[in-house]
Amino acid sequence: MNENSSARSDAGGSAGAGGFDFQDRVAAWFAVATLASESAAPVQGLWTGAIEQVACETGEPVDDCRVTTDGITLALQAKRSYGLNGGLDEAENS
Repeated sequence: MNENSSARSDAGGSAGAGGFDFQDRVAAWFAVATLASESAAPVQGLWTGAIEQVACETGEPVDDCRVTTDGITLALQAKRSYGLNGGLDEAENS
């Protein structure tokens, strides 16, 4: 990495930075659960067993975190808040 590049873009300003912080915390939580293996309690209703793999910023449509456990893959968008910018009809037609 050179002096003109950075690990993370400044796009989104302070709002984006807060979201990146939350995303980092979600990824860290899964990473610690991975290290804890079977000792880490799963989130009820999402998975059972140990987490096998955690990947972040995967480039897929749902890319914030991808978690694999017991043959199940969870694709996560880690957002501090959410909202709809249009009606459901608009989202279905896009």
